[in-house]
Amino acid sequence: YLKKKDIYDLPSQFKSQKIKTPKGSGIGVTLFIVFSLITYYILFEVEIENSDIPRFYVLMVGLVILFLISIYDDYLGINPFIRLFIQITICFLSLSSLPINLWGYMNSYITFSKLNWLIIIYFWLFIVNLTNFFDGVDFLITIKIFFVSLAYLIIGINENNNLIINISVILVLSSILLGYFNLYPAKFFLGDSGSIPVGFLLGWIFIYLFQKGFLIELLIIN
Repeated sequence: YLKKKDIYDLPSQFKSQKIKTPKGSGIGVTLFIVFSLITYYILFEVEIENSDIPRFYVLMVGLVILFLISIYDDYLGINPFIRLFIQITICFLSLSSLPINLWGYMNSYITFSKLNWLIIIYFWLFIVNLTNFFDGVDFLITIKIFFVSLAYLIIGINENNNLIINISVILVLSSILLGYFNLYPAKFFLGDSGSIPVGFLLGWIFIYLFQKGFLIELLIIN
């Protein structure tokens, strides 16, 4: 279908592929993540709330919106500035899905609360677009998602945090699913429809674990 619609990632001096490669396999990967998160939320809503996550559904809504926008971007293209504005807006609105004590933890570094918001959103956007940057090179994004998610999984197990454990397992499984198609020479690339939502979720975990005191570990992992 991707070939029929002429949805390709084109070769360049910064990419390892020598021929144009279909992009858009991220649709399947992101649908798997969304379905898994919804299932987890339905089955363990009380447990999630006990993890100091006030509005987990906001995270899922933000993920779906970015997914839909990214599909449009893969097919028709969106002005980069409009795309960035949408990402900033989604990240800002999704702050409400994070623990309330995040702000108290940030104040130990910077006391101006509005600047806290800017720093958090900046790091979130950085991870989103860094993940997107890794797409387009055979197997590179698969390696990144797998090992970053695995590191998060290890932290979750060590801290006995079922929320991080479950989200990390979903991401690890997603990277394995992607790896089959992305192994050199890649059959498909994620495209924005996969790399942007995955980066968004990785960024959310980054911020969540940051307020738990894992700043040094997170900087090393990412």
